[in-house]
Parts: sequence; structure tokens; C-alpha cells
Amino acid sequence: MILLILILLLYATYTDIKTLEVPLWVSPVIISIRFLQDFMSGENNFRIMSGLLCGAILFGIFFMVAYLGDQLGGADCLIVAAIGYSLDFYGFYAVIIGLILTLPYTAYMKITNKEHLYPLIPFLTTGYIIILIILTVQGQSISWLL
Repeated sequence: MILLILILLLYATYTDIKTLEVPLWVSPVIISIRFLQDFMSGENNFRIMSGLLCGAILFGIFFMVAYLGDQLGGADCLIVAAIGYSLDFYGFYAVIIGLILTLPYTAYMKITNKEHLYPLIPFLTTGYIIILIILTVQGQSISWLL
């Protein structure tokens, strides 16, 4: 399951870099894959509800930022929700790492006066990958993600 979600995130990254747009179907497919995996494995309701809660909180925060400013798009909000649902509470860390990774790029663009819209999904995907690596290195079982 991680591989399928990662492929979809990499596809979203590619399209975001090329066109600054992400197809809206990517996020629902990621969420559906994760939900089907939870359903088929007989996962407990706490896991499903905590994933939904994390995804909803992250979506709400990013939606408000997108609503109040012009820097975020709807696909960014949906991808954040999908990451939150698929990683559960670790989704918060993945998003925070992704946002921290944007800081050097944004600072460079500000210093060189090349301010423009930039793709956010590559940074979020990198945060997702970093969290998976950290969980694996720490020896935590990521079987609940598989």
C-alpha cells in the first residue's frame, strides 16, 4: 500500500512541478487505497477515526490558509488531507517537515527577487518519505501502513 500511495504522490509531484496543478482525483484515490486497506485488514476503529481526524484537521488548517491567501491551491489541501489520513498522527510530522523544507527555497526566491508561485507537493512528498525512513530507522513496525 505504501508503494501505491508513494507512486501517486510522485505523480502529483511531477504534475505539480510541470504545471503547478495537480489532478483532483489523486487525493481521493490515496484515501480510498488507505481506507480499503484498513477495511480489508479488519483494522480497529481507533486507527480509522484517528486517521480521519488527522486528515480533517490538516485539511481544515490548509483550507483556511488557502481561503485567506492566494498561495495555496485546493489540490495542496487535498494532498495534505490524504497524507494525514494515510500516516495517521505521523502525518502532522510529514507536513511540518515538508513546510520546513520550503523555507530555504522561499528565502532564496525572496533574496533573488524571483518571487512566484512554487509547487508545494514535492516538499510534502519529501516529508512523507522522510517520515517513512525515520519510522523504519527507529525500528518501529510500519506494518500498519502496509
